[in-house]
Formats: sequence, C-alpha cells, structure tokens
Amino acid sequence: MIPYLFVFCVSIFFTYLADRYYNNKFVFCLFSIFALTPTILLAGFRDNTIGTDIQTYVLSTFYMAGQYSDWGDFFSESNIDLFFATLIYISNKFFNDINGALIVISAFTIICIYVAIVKMRQYLSMSFSMFVYLFSFYNLSLNLMRQSMAVSICLFLFVMIFHKEYIKAIIASVLAFYCHSSSVFFILPVIIYMFLHYKLIHGKPVWKWLIIYFFSLPLLFVLFDYVLTFFVDIGLFSEKYLMYSTSNQHGGTSVNTIFILIYITFTVIIYNMIKSYGKNLNYTYSLLIVYSTLIIGLLSTISIWAGRLSLYFQIITVIMFPILISNLPSKKKVAYKSVFAVLITFYWWYTYIINNVSETYPYSSKILGI
Repeated sequence: MIPYLFVFCVSIFFTYLADRYYNNKFVFCLFSIFALTPTILLAGFRDNTIGTDIQTYVLSTFYMAGQYSDWGDFFSESNIDLFFATLIYISNKFFNDINGALIVISAFTIICIYVAIVKMRQYLSMSFSMFVYLFSFYNLSLNLMRQSMAVSICLFLFVMIFHKEYIKAIIASVLAFYCHSSSVFFILPVIIYMFLHYKLIHGKPVWKWLIIYFFSLPLLFVLFDYVLTFFVDIGLFSEKYLMYSTSNQHGGTSVNTIFILIYITFTVIIYNMIKSYGKNLNYTYSLLIVYSTLIIGLLSTISIWAGRLSLYFQIITVIMFPILISNLPSKKKVAYKSVFAVLITFYWWYTYIINNVSETYPYSSKILGI
C-alpha cells in the first residue's frame, strides 16, 4: 500500500505546483514531468504478477511480437485491437523485456488523462482532479490496460467536445475504438452532453427528457444480451465478447460496490444543487452521469462486462465532480471536497487493498527492489 500512497502523494503535489505555475511554461512542464514520472515508473517497473491482464494477454502478445518482423503478419495473428497491438509491437522492437511495453502503455494512459485535466484547469483544481483519477482508476489501469487506454482517450475526447474542438474529438474517438472497441459506448455520454447543451443554451426545458432517460436506461437490464449480440453481428465487436452475455454467466461481481454508495451520496448533493441551479449544464449533466453509472453498475451483477462499460461514464467524474466543487462557495467547497476525498480514499482502500480487485496488491517490483 505504501508505494501507491507515496506515488499518489508525489503526483498530486507536483500537479498542484504545475497548476500554480501554469503561466511559466518551463516550470509548468518541469513540474508536470515530476507529477507524471512516478506514476509511469511505478506501473512500468512492476512485476508481471501485478495486474491480472498481464498474464492474460499482454505477455503473450509481447512475446508474439518478437517472433514477427512484419507488423501486418503479427497483427493478423494477434487477434487484439489495432492501436494496442501496434504499441506492443513497437515496444518489443525497442525494448528487451515486457517492462518497456508497460512503461509505454502507462505513459500513454496517464498523459491522456493529464492533458485532459490541463485543458480544463480554468474550471477546476488540477490536483483534485488528479486525486480523483489516481484513487479511482490508477490501480484498475494496471489490469485493464487496453480499456484504460481507451477510457483515458475518451476523457480527452469529452474535453475536446467541451471546447468545441470537434476534429480532435473525431480523431480521438477513432483512436479509442482501436484501443478497445467497447469505447463505442462512450457515444451515449457524449450525446447526453450535447443534447443538454443545446437545450439549456436555447432556454428549453429538459425535465421531460430527463424523466424519459431515467425510465429508459434500466431497460439495459432486459436488452443487454440483444445489444451485445447486435454489435457482434455488425462487426463492431469480435465474437469473443459474447462470453460476457448474461446467458454465459452465473451472477457477475461488481467492482463498484462501494463506489455506488459514493455515487448515491453525491446524487443527493447534486440533486439539491439542481433544485437551486436547474438550468446549469454541469449540474444537470453530472446528475445524469451519476445515475447512468448507478444503473450500469447494478447491471454488472448479471454481467461482469457491464461493470467495464460503466467506466466510460465514471471517467467523466474526474473532471465533472471537481468542476462542481470548484463552483461552490468557499465554506461549502472545503466541506464537500473533504467528504469526497474521504469517500474516494475509502473506496480505493476497500476495493484495491482489502478485496484486491485487479490483483494489484501487494505491489512488488524486482527492478525497484520492493
């Protein structure tokens, strides 16, 4: 536990300094490097036993890449997403062992997150956003590496849409899809945001649409298998994803049990905010993200894969919750930030330390001598 906490504290501290000295580009870049490097090295220098998916597909793909001199032949045999396969192939040609590939994967993931946070710095506290990411998603990224890359790109994609940089958003969406095809589901939170933005900007009421959404989303419980099969049939997903259908599982286990309690708490908070600021886009959108995460998280009780889909909603909280808290009066801001920090820390401890979800605890590294 100590290696994680130490690295998290160092990263958050230097992110805070980078935010403070943003106008001095040299100092900002220097502090940003100090903020990101520990998280990258902790992930890159870990043993092969840290993170379930290393043994599942990363090692085999890395060693397979060493057997091919032609990228096309390797990709056709690897049966893995295009961009991830390309990163593994390039890493194999430049490094002698798997740790080089892990460094590349970790660097790509955390840099996407950090750039997204920096792009939103005028609306939030960068250090608090980094805190939310590290304690909510970092350990998971040591396991679900392909999807964590896709999720990090999706956060960047959302920020580009927020700033109306649509060309970059389109490029990011393609890249995310070729990291993990499940990123196609990120279209739902994007559509929700753009719809709310259009309605609220033009002063149109949205409560009727909110009611429709609240009642229609639970249909995922009933239609999940059909949706999954449809995406396989049209070629967006490979047939291997059919193993995640509810008919092939006997009760999944949600990795978000405690996180659901956190979301319930913040649902109450955000609901009270909306009562006072009903036409505020950020408040309304955050409520929908919270609700969507709850529903999809509950769906993970019948399909493990649904828990993974909820990540495409959860990742938005890395910027949305800090934005909400930043807009509060000073006295409330300190209180809410403290409560949320305690809840997220407890979630991290309970999920990744006590229950060892993703198999990232205890941390070990022969390279670091831990």
